[in-house]
Amino acid sequence: MSWNPGYGVDASIGLHVGHDEKLALRLNKDGGAYLSIGNVVEILLTQDHVESLSEQTGVVLADLLAQDDAEGAVGEVRVVSDRAASTAEYARQQAEAAMAAGATQEARDALAASDKAAEASALVERTVRTALAAIDAADIAIDAAGEAAADAARASGKADPPPKNPRHTLRLA
Repeated sequence: MSWNPGYGVDASIGLHVGHDEKLALRLNKDGGAYLSIGNVVEILLTQDHVESLSEQTGVVLADLLAQDDAEGAVGEVRVVSDRAASTAEYARQQAEAAMAAGATQEARDALAASDKAAEASALVERTVRTALAAIDAADIAIDAAGEAAADAARASGKADPPPKNPRHTLRLA
């Protein structure tokens, strides 16, 4: 219980909820609501908690959908990169065959095309790695800023809540 994910959280308890596990949010007769996870966990929430979750749900859902889109786009980019690398290798093999057959100009053209395809594949891979590293760096900076803000708020005695959406929604161009 020593991991601190940020935004003033002092302890984090990991709990994996399976896809088939039933989640329920229901009214508590004494006020507030229960969040139930299967028949194992029950968490009592105040009305403020439920309102806060309600406000955050749309943003988090949009982020999850954008993350799925981003992962799909990265997958497509990697497929294109693999195709470029395979085509580059094929063009190189055909250039060697053309050279052996005496078709010098065709061999040179195939080698030039092979080099361009190989360069494109390498560029795509570098771009993907750079983008993923930038996303990771941004997440780390967001977490650090949130932790620093929470520390400063506690120190000043004015513990304002963090912004409603501390993470930007991912956007694909």
